[in-house]
Order: sequence, then C-alpha cells, then structure tokens
Amino acid sequence: MAYIPDNPNLYEHLTGYQYINFIADIYRVPSEERRKRVERYGELFEMTPSLGKVITSYSHGMKQRTAIIAAFVSMGQQGFL
Repeated sequence: MAYIPDNPNLYEHLTGYQYINFIADIYRVPSEERRKRVERYGELFEMTPSLGKVITSYSHGMKQRTAIIAAFVSMGQQGFL
C-alpha cells in the first residue's frame, strides 16, 4: 500500500532517477528488479526521457507521476499495471 498526496513533496534537488532509487533503497528493492520496474513504469507513465532531469524542472503532473513510479517500484509485484 502506498499513499500519494495531490501535492507530493519530493526532494527537488535530486533527479527523478535519484529520487526513485532513494525510495527503492528504503524498501530494499534489489538492483536488477529495480531497474526492470523503473524501465517499465517510466515508459508506462511517459517519464523515461525526463527522469534524468532535476525534479525542480518538473511540472506538477510530472512530480505526481514520479511519486507514483517510486511507489510502484518499491511495492513489488502486487499484480498492478
């Protein structure tokens, strides 16, 4: 289970990849599985080209999508999307 607020407070000095990896580290997601999930959800949410950019450059919607990707990456295979 994950909670994503309407206005997610992300660490805006990080890139999208860095933020997602930070969250995945907290949940101890293995590197290979993490890479697969980031690739899958990055493409699904059309964020792959932007994940290397600093979060301060993101629109509100991009920040929301990054938070959702981080939540999905950290949750494991729960049968969603």
